Amino acid sequence: MANLGTSLRPSTLTERMFLRGVGEVVPSPSDVARNSYGILNFKWDSPCLEVEALWVSVTPREITLGCKISHTHFSRTSYLRESLTNLALKRRIVRDSLLEVSKFLDGEIVASILYRDGKPLGSGWWKKSQLASAIAHSRKVFGVTITERAWDWNGEITLD
Repeated sequence: MANLGTSLRPSTLTERMFLRGVGEVVPSPSDVARNSYGILNFKWDSPCLEVEALWVSVTPREITLGCKISHTHFSRTSYLRESLTNLALKRRIVRDSLLEVSKFLDGEIVASILYRDGKPLGSGWWKKSQLASAIAHSRKVFGVTITERAWDWNGEITLD
């Protein structure tokens, strides 16, 4: 990655670990900046207009990945069943979020929108391999008239 400049130097351990790991992600982010609250953000531009981009926000206790359609969080609540030290927790959050970035960019993760009567009902963030069972579950819970559209990094995918 390019020289980040003074304002983008990591100010927390989580930022430092994420910056170290993001250098292994291909392609590199198109933008790295701090927002007005001082939160370090990364952006990868998507070839799909509906996805628009993958944004990653890094705070000391949480990393959030999102696109125009949906988002997901990596934080302490994701690991409550594990007895992790604070350092191990931060390492795990960074590792898992970087893996998710790579999977999203590789098209293994999809973002979806659930519709009822043509109106958005909710959104989701899924492994592509789990999308069919997620749709089946939504239809079981909300009724068979529920429809869903999903997009991976490159564009809308066909749902059976």
